[in-house]
Amino acid sequence: MFKIMISYLYIAVVCICGVSYSCFAQGTIGEDYLALNSPTFPVRSASSVLPLGRAVGILDFTFGTSTANLEYILRNNAPSHVRIHFLNNTCVRNRNCGKYEPLAGYTLSTLERGIRNHDAKIFNHLTGRLSIYKSIAAINPNTIFLVSPILEHNLSIAGWRILADFILQQWPGVQLVNSPMRGNAIERYRGSYNEQHGVPVIRNAQIYSHDGNDATDTNMAEWMKATKGSVLRFSWSRGYNLRTQGTTWVDPRARTAAYSREVLEEIVHITDTPPAKPTLSIRGCKEMPFDSTFIWKPLAEDKGTGDTRANYPVLITKQTGSKAVLVTFNGKFVSQLQYYGKYIDGRSRYYQGMRGGSKENGYQIQKKAMALSGSPYVYYKSGNRCFGPILTGRRQGAYR
Repeated sequence: MFKIMISYLYIAVVCICGVSYSCFAQGTIGEDYLALNSPTFPVRSASSVLPLGRAVGILDFTFGTSTANLEYILRNNAPSHVRIHFLNNTCVRNRNCGKYEPLAGYTLSTLERGIRNHDAKIFNHLTGRLSIYKSIAAINPNTIFLVSPILEHNLSIAGWRILADFILQQWPGVQLVNSPMRGNAIERYRGSYNEQHGVPVIRNAQIYSHDGNDATDTNMAEWMKATKGSVLRFSWSRGYNLRTQGTTWVDPRARTAAYSREVLEEIVHITDTPPAKPTLSIRGCKEMPFDSTFIWKPLAEDKGTGDTRANYPVLITKQTGSKAVLVTFNGKFVSQLQYYGKYIDGRSRYYQGMRGGSKENGYQIQKKAMALSGSPYVYYKSGNRCFGPILTGRRQGAYR
C-alpha cells in the first residue's frame, strides 16, 4: 500500500518522464502492449521505462495465456487503467486465426450467427478468461479495468449488444469498451466507451489507439491534437505486437521480435509534450525549414534480417555528402548519420547504426541535445544552412 501511495504522489506532483522537458501530455496516455501475455514480451525492459500510472492495453489469449507479465506491470508500475480485448476479430477478418484461438474456424458471417446463438465455444471461453481478470482486478483496486469483448469487430449492433450484456452479467459494473472496425457499430450501449484505431482520427471516440499505424511513422503532434479530450490515448508500435516488417506471416505465439529497452523507451516518450522550439544561434548558418522535402523516421524498417540499420533513425534529404550532422540550436555537435545511397526518388539516405556513424535512437538524440543545450531539438547542418528544428524521437518532415 505504501508503494502505491508513493506511486500516485509521484505522478501527481512530479509528472516527469525521464528528462526535464518530458511530462504527461493532456489526458491519460497509455501503451498498447497487445502482446504482453507472450512469454517473449520484454516485460522487465518495458516496466523499467514505463512511467508510473501510465495506462496499459493488452490483447488476451492471442499471444499467450499467462497473465504473469501484466501482474508484473501492475506490481511495479501501478497503471491507472488496463484495457483488455478478449476476442480477436482481426484474425477472423484476415483468415489467419491460430487453432488455439476461440474464434478459429469462424468467418465474419458465421461469427455473427454464433454470437446470436450463444455458441458455447465463444461464451465458455469468455467466462473462463473474465474470471481470471476479475481476480486480478480485485487485488489491484487502484487500477481501472476496462473490458473490450472483441477487437476491431464487424458485428451488427445487435451482435455487439449480446456480448456487452454477457460481459456485464459476468463482471457487473466493469467499464465496457466497444472496439468496432472503423465506422462499424459505433454506439455507447450501456455506457461503453467507443475505441477507434489508426489514422486519420474518427472524431468523438473515448479511446484512441495507433494500433495498425505505427506511432513512429505518424504525425504525432496532429494525432495528439485530434484526440485531445478523450478518456484514453494508446501509443502503439509494431514491436508491441512482437512484429517485424517482413512479408512472411508469423503466428503471434511464435513471434520473438522484441524491442530493446532503448526502443521501448523511445515509444513511451513519443507522446511527451515538447517545449517551445528554440531560436537558432549559430553564426553563419541560415535557418531553413525542415519541411516535406525531408523525411526523418525514428525507426527504420525492420524486416527481421539482422540489418544493422533496423530500428535506428533514417534521414532522407535532397542534400548530399558522406554524412549528415545534427547539432543543437547553439551549434554543439550531437550525432551523425552515414550516407547509404539514393532513395527511389533520387534523394540521399542517411542512417544511424552503420559503421562510422552514431548509434543513438531518436529519443537518445533528444536526451543528448537536452543535456548539451537545454533543448531537445536539433538541426541538420548542411554547409551554411541549418534545417530544423527537429524533434528526433518523432517522424518529421513528410508524413504518410
